[in-house]
Amino acid sequence: MSRAAGLGWALAFLGLWALSVVLWLSANPGAWAQEPLALVLRQDGKGEALWCAPVWPQQEFVVEFVHSYERLPVRERYKILGPGRISFEGLVTRSVLNGQGFLASEIHTRPDGWLQTGAVRTMLERVEFIMGGKEHADHRILLGGKRHFLNKEVPAGALVLLGAEEALCSLPNP
Repeated sequence: MSRAAGLGWALAFLGLWALSVVLWLSANPGAWAQEPLALVLRQDGKGEALWCAPVWPQQEFVVEFVHSYERLPVRERYKILGPGRISFEGLVTRSVLNGQGFLASEIHTRPDGWLQTGAVRTMLERVEFIMGGKEHADHRILLGGKRHFLNKEVPAGALVLLGAEEALCSLPNP
């Protein structure tokens, strides 16, 4: 192969790589964002933020709770895509019931006995759930290696909305 032909192939490869990066960024608008977002928990019907934490697009978090009927742990995995855009990625549980009432095409039993859904990737504007009391559901958010207990901030029985917003957190998070 001549040096000119080798250079041509290298330029073609570089062009395809650059095109794939541009297409990926176009398909993932949150990847362009350089500003942090806020993961904010609000009680439905009330504008007041009850809890918030700084987050970035593509950051993952988990909503963890004890299933109210079976009394078994559930961990729902989410990914922040941008303001008002969250992807439900799947869940891991010991419960045969689930918190969101979704249907997954495949549920696998892991060697440790936990059930895990395949990649669900359901697009949501926000995560909604009814806040359980500490003795019942004990809702927690796992974010950045830290566990946040929500029952300190939210009354049991409240319908809560958890969403990514273009804002900075002004509340200390628990």
